Amino acid sequence: MKVKKYRWRKVTPQVLLEMKILKEGGISYKRIAELFKINSSTVLYHLSPREKKETLKRSKEYNKKMTKEQKKEKSKRSKQYQKEYIMDRYHNDKEFRERYKRSVRKSHKKMRDRRRELGLCTKCGGKIEYKSYKDCNKCREKARNSYHKCKR
Repeated sequence: MKVKKYRWRKVTPQVLLEMKILKEGGISYKRIAELFKINSSTVLYHLSPREKKETLKRSKEYNKKMTKEQKKEKSKRSKQYQKEYIMDRYHNDKEFRERYKRSVRKSHKKMRDRRRELGLCTKCGGKIEYKSYKDCNKCREKARNSYHKCKR
């Protein structure tokens, strides 16, 4: 079974379970929010099925009214936030840095393997002229030139 990762979420399944237990114990949404350092509306959203349904409905209606330019701008802001978040975590969290490096290596390996299957150059994705080579002529030439520069 594949374990799901929650990179940007504050409410993971474990936190949600703890929130449910606290709510059954009679603690208010506001107090639960203070305990987990999140907004009380977030707690309400996760613990009240009706509230969650209404929020999703409002969100869909809002997105339908948005123009293409507004959607692009929203996507751009979201990507910028994610990029800043990742860079901050990368520089300040050693464990996160190692996980990030592993995921990048894994995605590069997938890309190389896919290119191999399609008979393309594993480095640039260009056409390979001879089936016995794994790289295209340009990449082979670059490798040869860099090798000769190191020898000198």
